[in-house]
Amino acid sequence: MPWTQVYNPLHNMVLSVLAAAIPLVVVAYMLGVKKIPSHKSTGAGVIAVLIVAFTVFHMPGMLLFHSAASGVVVGLTFADVIIGAITFYITINKTGHFAVIRKSILMVTPDPRVQVLLIAFCFGAFLEAIAGGGTPVVITVAMLVGIGFLPFHAAKICLLANSTPVGFGAIGLPAIVLAMVTKLPLMDISRMAAKQIPVISLIIPTLLVGILFGWKGIKGVWPAIAVTTIVFSGAQFLVAMYLGPLLPDVIASIAALVALVVLQRFWKPKEIWKFEPKPESLGAMAARSPSASSSQAAQAHGAHMPPADLGGDDKIPTRKEILAAWFPMLVLVIVVGLWGYPSTSEFLRSTDIAFRWPGLHNLVVAVPPIEPKATAISGMTRITWLSNCGSGLIIASFLVVVLTKGISHVGIAWQAIIQSCRQLKYAIATDIFATSLAWVMNYAGLTATLALAFAATGVALPFFSAYLGWMGVFITGSDSKANALFGNLQALTARQAGLPAILTACTNSTGGAIGKMVSPLELAVATSAGGLAGKEGDLFRAVLGYSLALTAVAGTLAMLQAYVFPFVIPVVK
Repeated sequence: MPWTQVYNPLHNMVLSVLAAAIPLVVVAYMLGVKKIPSHKSTGAGVIAVLIVAFTVFHMPGMLLFHSAASGVVVGLTFADVIIGAITFYITINKTGHFAVIRKSILMVTPDPRVQVLLIAFCFGAFLEAIAGGGTPVVITVAMLVGIGFLPFHAAKICLLANSTPVGFGAIGLPAIVLAMVTKLPLMDISRMAAKQIPVISLIIPTLLVGILFGWKGIKGVWPAIAVTTIVFSGAQFLVAMYLGPLLPDVIASIAALVALVVLQRFWKPKEIWKFEPKPESLGAMAARSPSASSSQAAQAHGAHMPPADLGGDDKIPTRKEILAAWFPMLVLVIVVGLWGYPSTSEFLRSTDIAFRWPGLHNLVVAVPPIEPKATAISGMTRITWLSNCGSGLIIASFLVVVLTKGISHVGIAWQAIIQSCRQLKYAIATDIFATSLAWVMNYAGLTATLALAFAATGVALPFFSAYLGWMGVFITGSDSKANALFGNLQALTARQAGLPAILTACTNSTGGAIGKMVSPLELAVATSAGGLAGKEGDLFRAVLGYSLALTAVAGTLAMLQAYVFPFVIPVVK
């Protein structure tokens, strides 16, 4: 017998919303206040959501069990993305390629302010564009630590950098999902996103440098910041406006990366800044201290470097050695690009194991105003054992070993897989718990209740649409999933309020992109990559304020577009 969701179980919307928010408050409190590791925090969130769903929202026990169990299975299938990313990183360490990559980066610029722009922002955006998931954070955190950044700083900066690229990430997947659930034209969604995401992108490079180095640090590398900002945001805008949502991040990141490297041929900072270890503060960053060693700094903060061959000799690599060292990155780009290419992706998805989850499929009914009419929620579960890009990353790892070391050394890749699974055990647990939490909240109607609270904000709806997207990614860990969860509701609510549906739907995606940095899964990935397991709470506190502030910027921009500059909103035919 199907069970119908109830969105106001306490017959008082304020109380019902507060009850629905309990699981999220539990996770945020344990992460941010008690500084409890993310896998334990999300595990407590699962317990909380089961209690609230059963006692307040009156979801039957068997439906609760099945929704939580299906979330666990789906969470396991997502784990291969972060396993694949760490496997690839460990592989290029074991083959010796990373040591030369490190030196080649230092040859381009020894200044960490420019390195932040080069690696965390430009290269991170490129990885987000072609792979998404946890790949950009894993790789860029590991690279920054490898060239001398403190692990905590590297994790914090890479989380912040991996924000606006998410909106067009994974070959435009968030926009594609938004078009599917809202029935809005994909090209119009791209054009609307082009008038939001690149605007926020204008802030990020300056913010990244300013957080670590302050105003004086910004002034010292303003030409690099200006080139990165203008080229990236400009390319992102133009491509999204005229070519669609598939390539904005790909073209923008490559253009900014090339422009920044070329700039270093004609301009360099007057003073090269270095880290100065300050044990009394995790956020301590300092001035020009050429003598500070990265390993001493890491030890001063109680952190350890991930396993990597940092290359102890001072030999300058030749151009041939540099090209050979970056060859694995070319393999990575080709393989992951194939995974995202439409025809290849379609073939890979044909290998998925899809089935209707017994005891859940079509047994939960969503009703207005969440759906236009009573609609049974599908319990279709898909095990993406091959189509997830994590499988592509693992295959890329084997290819790198075979092509550079020979098939007799293929054991290196197997060792990397084992090592990554050990290193990521807590991140995998976080992934499982977070997905299970999201699934229960969705099926039990808690997510819908929270969404209705945002939708009831009247004329301020465009502003709060950004925060609804932010919350969706905090719950699910994915902008695409947040769009699937809230995109149609945003569109429906906008139409009822007399606003363009495309504005609030796209603002949902923009806010979600910014919220990626505080999702428990992303925090767990960042700490695993930086050798900071258990420090997710500290990292959450470090990025939360920036995430909320940037979301406020996105919301304010949406308000201006709704009421001051409505002519920038595409007219949907």
